[in-house]
Amino acid sequence: MPYRRQREPFMRVALEHLDDLPRLLRDVNVDVANVHNTPGIVDHLQMPTVLTLHNPGPDAWRGPSCASDAEIERGFRAASCVTAVSEFLAKNVSEQMAVRVGVTRPFAHDAFRAHVFPGTRVGVITTSRLIEKKGIRTLLGAAPMLAAAHLPVTVVDFSQPWNEVSEVAELRELARQTPGVTVVSSRRDRAQLAELVASHSVCVVPSTWDEPLGMVAIEAQAVGCRVVASRVGGLPEAVGPHSTLVAAGDVEALGRAVIEAASQPLSPNQQREQQAWVTAHFAQSMSASFAERALVMALSPHPTRLGTTS
Repeated sequence: MPYRRQREPFMRVALEHLDDLPRLLRDVNVDVANVHNTPGIVDHLQMPTVLTLHNPGPDAWRGPSCASDAEIERGFRAASCVTAVSEFLAKNVSEQMAVRVGVTRPFAHDAFRAHVFPGTRVGVITTSRLIEKKGIRTLLGAAPMLAAAHLPVTVVDFSQPWNEVSEVAELRELARQTPGVTVVSSRRDRAQLAELVASHSVCVVPSTWDEPLGMVAIEAQAVGCRVVASRVGGLPEAVGPHSTLVAAGDVEALGRAVIEAASQPLSPNQQREQQAWVTAHFAQSMSASFAERALVMALSPHPTRLGTTS
């Protein structure tokens, strides 16, 4: 993502080889680059660069060019500063790559933060790719408990073409065959998704891997849902005072926590408190401020590594 002296529209360009990048960037007058999750290309840029990480690596960092471990390490050394989306990920990357890593938090989309809370909420929702590490099997295991408590479950299928086809197919079929569970497509705009999430009383994020953060949890809180999430990775940073954390993979604990959360829907005051918490921690202005600080520091004659910020 180019950060320019003057505001100009984004553009998409075809690149045949990474060695062409420096010339291309010079041609469009780019001052500093912001590279997301692909450290292997940083060393090719030959310019001030902010490296922003969304996932732990190194496998997640290889990118389309299938960067080697050596290229990834050179990229980290070449970056003017490195940031991550959570304290958890910053610490993880710092220890793994022996670099100082700051935090630039993402922000809740306006469609969620501006949503008008509905008067009635029914059931449980999760929005997820249907892959094992997202914990969908744990939620489906708890479905009989939830059905007995008259809590229908909606699974919004965010599976992507690059996910393992057989894994997605197996979990999608398992979800469809589980009583009390409805699988729906994610093909809707942000406002429609916000409305769908807001129509439920509880949003579940049952991940079994170390999630870097958890935008699903953040945006669900913005529309007034209680959140029940796994106590893994960066998820504890993504939930506020009206949410519940449970051990990852614990079907019984998840089921009990969801039933309890659904039995105590948030009052209008609690919904406003929760939305205020989201705004305080994941506002667009805050995210933009941290990102701009990183870009400006990268442009300085002697860039200093960002310290961790919250």
